[in-house]
Amino acid sequence: MDLRNGNITLAEILRNPQAAAILRQNFPAIMNNRMMMRMGRNMTLNQIVGHARGRVPPQQINTVIEQLRRA
Repeated sequence: MDLRNGNITLAEILRNPQAAAILRQNFPAIMNNRMMMRMGRNMTLNQIVGHARGRVPPQQINTVIEQLRRA
């Protein structure tokens, strides 16, 4: 998947079933939280990663981004 240098939105990522499955597998609590999903749909991947720093280990972020690239 073309992540457009991190400028792809969450809504665009979720349109790809394989990418959506990757996010559900790695972040089930967030993916099942309707309020957070509604708030984040128009955020870019770069914005989401910025919010995740300090809360999610860098290795996990890098692994998920690489998996999304391959989706």
